[in-house]
Amino acid sequence: MDLIILFITVLINSALAFLVYKNNPKSVTNIIFGLLSFSIIGWLITVYLSLLPELISSSLFWIRLGLVFAVPFTTLFLLLAYTFPDIKLGFSKKVIYILGIISSVLMINNISPFAFTRLDIVNNSPNPVPGPGLAPFVIFVVSSYGTALYFLIKRFKSSVGLEKEQLRFFMTGLLVMLGLIIVTIMIPVVFFRSSYFLVFAPLYTLVFLGSTAYAIIRHKLFDIRLVVARAAAYAILATFLFILYVSAATFLASVFTNTTATLSQLLLFGIMALIVGYTFNPIRSILEKFTDKIFYRAGYDSSELLSALTKIMATTLGLNSLMERLLVKMLPEMRISKGAFVLVEKGKMDGHKAIGFGKKVEFVGTDIISLLEENKILLVDEVEKKKIKKTMQDLDTTVCVPLKVGDDELGILLLGHKLSGEIYSDQDIKVLQILSPEISIAIQNAKAYEEIRKFNITLQREIEKATAELRNANEKLKDLDKLKDEFMSIASHELRTPMTAIKSYVWLSLHGKIAEKDPKVRDYLNKVYDSSERMIAMINDMLNVSRIETGRIQLEIVPVSVYKVADQVKDDLTARADEAGVKVVINKETVVPNVLADRDKLIEIFTNLVGNSLKFTKKGGEIAVAAKKTGNMVEVSVADTGVGISKENLPKLFKKYGKLGESYATVSPTTGTGLGLYITKQYLEKMDGYIKVDSVLGKGTTFTFALPMATGKELAHIEEDEDKPIGIVFNPEFLKQSKEAQKIAEQQKH
Repeated sequence: MDLIILFITVLINSALAFLVYKNNPKSVTNIIFGLLSFSIIGWLITVYLSLLPELISSSLFWIRLGLVFAVPFTTLFLLLAYTFPDIKLGFSKKVIYILGIISSVLMINNISPFAFTRLDIVNNSPNPVPGPGLAPFVIFVVSSYGTALYFLIKRFKSSVGLEKEQLRFFMTGLLVMLGLIIVTIMIPVVFFRSSYFLVFAPLYTLVFLGSTAYAIIRHKLFDIRLVVARAAAYAILATFLFILYVSAATFLASVFTNTTATLSQLLLFGIMALIVGYTFNPIRSILEKFTDKIFYRAGYDSSELLSALTKIMATTLGLNSLMERLLVKMLPEMRISKGAFVLVEKGKMDGHKAIGFGKKVEFVGTDIISLLEENKILLVDEVEKKKIKKTMQDLDTTVCVPLKVGDDELGILLLGHKLSGEIYSDQDIKVLQILSPEISIAIQNAKAYEEIRKFNITLQREIEKATAELRNANEKLKDLDKLKDEFMSIASHELRTPMTAIKSYVWLSLHGKIAEKDPKVRDYLNKVYDSSERMIAMINDMLNVSRIETGRIQLEIVPVSVYKVADQVKDDLTARADEAGVKVVINKETVVPNVLADRDKLIEIFTNLVGNSLKFTKKGGEIAVAAKKTGNMVEVSVADTGVGISKENLPKLFKKYGKLGESYATVSPTTGTGLGLYITKQYLEKMDGYIKVDSVLGKGTTFTFALPMATGKELAHIEEDEDKPIGIVFNPEFLKQSKEAQKIAEQQKH
């Protein structure tokens, strides 16, 4: 019964360790789990052997060897508890080195007489006598288990979802197994020198294995559901090997030695058979790699190679990179000395990528075409045509693989001899036959990508060239615009002097005796005087535009009262308003603070806006100027009842020479330069203000501009004879109360 339990435990543990490792060999958790399982197997076997009556004379050795297996068992359990279920190891390399050194020292200590000094036989049962060397091992075990449990509990508290369920079953199995081992085996052996419960050790490990298996199947621990079928196959195979080898050993012993094998001997034969079965493939792989380094005779997995090459073809766009990566992967895997891709385009060689051929090799285009025309894989030893064979020999090529997509000939793949000295096998030819159409399509796609890339480069160069030309043209236009502005500035300046003189002489004539005697002459002189005024205004506008655009305009920003400036402009334009029959009203009902502005420029702004309204408002109309405080700005509106502006013409306002020809031209007897609103907008923006317009065709237009409000700091510098802070409300409630008190006083007088 003990043997059956041990066999089942070893079988299940081995299969589970192998499958977990095979599922993800790169996962540290999987590796540690596999090593832990095999250390448990070693410990169980040594415990079983130490209890066999047939091996009573060597029980002390097996007990000490069991302690040796207990050291890696404990160390691996600590590592697994800290790492599970991560892929990477949680401890640093320094900690791993320290644990390795401690484990090695303890393993040497446990196999020595210091751990167990001797063995006493009591009632035909081995009772080892502990020595001083057992204490360090016990301390190591207790501290490791305590630390591992701390890690597991801490991880369990912070985990959620699937990871929490995995840890729950994993911890349950481990804790039950370790608790039973400590309570029923370690404590009785160390303190009571009793090994009675050692026979139950395999059952304890089954608790852990059962819990782990349940976590695997139910909660996807290590995610090995896809290999459950493989686990069953390995278990059946291991059982078959065990039965076969045990039966063969029993039969051979009875035939050739006339003896009957003992139960322990049969167990050893079965375990050795399992070890041979499990280690055969790894040992064979190691030996094949060793012989491969000497004789170059190692095989390769066709499916893995094709999969790797397909991945390269699917993820590589550049033509040269594609050919190079394919050669780098294919040549060493297939053990080929050298290889080259030679591409053709319209019967001529279009390029190549070679590895191993050397720099002196020349791929002649006509010879390559002749190889490609055969339309099949060519082997130099099987080619019958002398010309083809000579070409391949000249190129030192053993195999030629044509690369075609339909009737489109792309090139050829040239391969050298096998490094092993053998001929190309059927496996090699089959791989090349499968690869040929796939590589051809990949090269065709890469060539198309290269053409698109080259086209994009050419297009980008053309765009850059056109952009440079446009940039140069723009610079020339800027230079011409600058020259134009300079010309306008010089011309305006030169024109203003004679126009001012003309205006002066006309004024003298108007107030002289000639104008008094002849009314017609006076009328003519008035017209000349008005025309000269308009000419001077136009010249001043052009000079202002020139100064603005060349940055020569200077502003003197001071606190200014918008109402005082509006009154001054109204007085200046009274004659024009009376002549036009238009009423100009300044609404001062709203108290507003002073603004920060250049006083002269603000006068010019009011003059432009009110003057425009006078020019395009019919007789009997009205122009209203009002102001209000908006945030930290003061908004001033100039509203008229004129002809208005259509929506499509509004965008033309505030532009240089932006004259409107529709409604305005029909009303105003004179036309301007279209610079007034442009200059107004430039002045306001330079004084941190803005301007906007609202208009309804046939009903009127409202221009609204805003300027920053003057603060107390600026107002402190106002001199006595300058603008007082009219409209500044320091205490609005006080002002309100004062007005109400004033009204009450007036009522009492009456």
